[in-house]
Amino acid sequence: MHRRTASKIMATFIAGILAANIVPGSATASSQSDQPAPPAQNVGEVQYRRQAAARSSVDTVCSPSTSGKQACLNFGYEREKKAGSRTVPPTTSAVNPYPQICADSGTDGGVIYADSRKQVCRVLTGAYLYTTQTTGGVTRETGRLYIDFWDWTYSSPDLPNWNHQGGVVAVQLGSYGPPTASTVTGSFGVAGQCTVNGNFSFPSQPMLPYGTIRSGEGSARTTALAAGAVGTCSTAWSLTWAIPGYNPVVASAGALSEIRCDNAVGGYLQNPVRPGCVVPWYAESVVYSQSRYPSLASHVARAQASGLPGLNWADPLFRSTDPADESTNRALACGDAPSLPGLSCDEYPLATTYNGLRYGGTRRTFTGCQINAPTNVTGRLGASACMITASENSAQGGLMSGFYYFNRVLDTDPFLVEVGP
Repeated sequence: MHRRTASKIMATFIAGILAANIVPGSATASSQSDQPAPPAQNVGEVQYRRQAAARSSVDTVCSPSTSGKQACLNFGYEREKKAGSRTVPPTTSAVNPYPQICADSGTDGGVIYADSRKQVCRVLTGAYLYTTQTTGGVTRETGRLYIDFWDWTYSSPDLPNWNHQGGVVAVQLGSYGPPTASTVTGSFGVAGQCTVNGNFSFPSQPMLPYGTIRSGEGSARTTALAAGAVGTCSTAWSLTWAIPGYNPVVASAGALSEIRCDNAVGGYLQNPVRPGCVVPWYAESVVYSQSRYPSLASHVARAQASGLPGLNWADPLFRSTDPADESTNRALACGDAPSLPGLSCDEYPLATTYNGLRYGGTRRTFTGCQINAPTNVTGRLGASACMITASENSAQGGLMSGFYYFNRVLDTDPFLVEVGP
């Protein structure tokens, strides 16, 4: 499925100073391991994870005052997006070019976007760095620089490491005074079942010219490496702005916690057991080819057209690794299937999901399926059964095993089934 659509998965988000449990890295953190390459851009359907609120208990971070002069960063919650904000900068000095999903996030208020199980991006707009002067007990603003925060993290299902590229963009409209002469540098930190992987880099860079991304890249490595282990981790950039004549301001747009790593998938055929990291909430599609598996594809297409889930990520299938689910779902759907030469009973949703008949609904079938069950049944609950070519049904098992392996689809993870050419 290659439609650019959107739905919602609610999640909390904190913007403000780095949480106390984020451990900053150092140049002597763990030794550098193999790094994932930036994924292909816009490879699939765009999905997003919606934060519950774009607001923190800390709206403003200030440096200590000196001689009545103070510098602060306000996260700009009084306006979600400043007119003229450059969510697609005309020039870039980013470590790697940011994907299109970043611009989508900036346009849509900072929601976290993904276009595969390998990468997510978030752009927060509306923040501003400002300076004040206090004289005789009266404080006045002396300058302001509007800033967009860019955070992009990407992983590999075959590596225990992932990268987090953080960046900031200076926005011209409404900016003036001392903050426009500021420089920015960054420190990378992690929290959870992970460590900083090797060295990170966010050297001191001038915020101007406007519309130019100033960025750095850090890497994290999971500690969930034992057989069967599953681990989560948060990564964040702590940024420091230096303005001539003012004490530095240190702040962060907040952590990203979108990557899950595991060593729980197991092997597949000649492919080895290996740890890897993915975006677990992204519903990847497995494709059933109409030319290779015509009877299987026909059954799935009719089942989805009748309202059963798995067609789009607003209503996906959820994998179950419980053998009792698989056997019960299959028995309820196909337990009384006839014995016919060259055919076998196929159930949809798949038996290896939490969407089968064990979890409610009634059985349905379709004309020509040779199953004794009601036809013309609609709705998302239940399952359909149909006699299909036995070799196609057998091939489906291997297809799903490979899909689960290469995409690291664990228990309760969402996924989609697509009928393709």
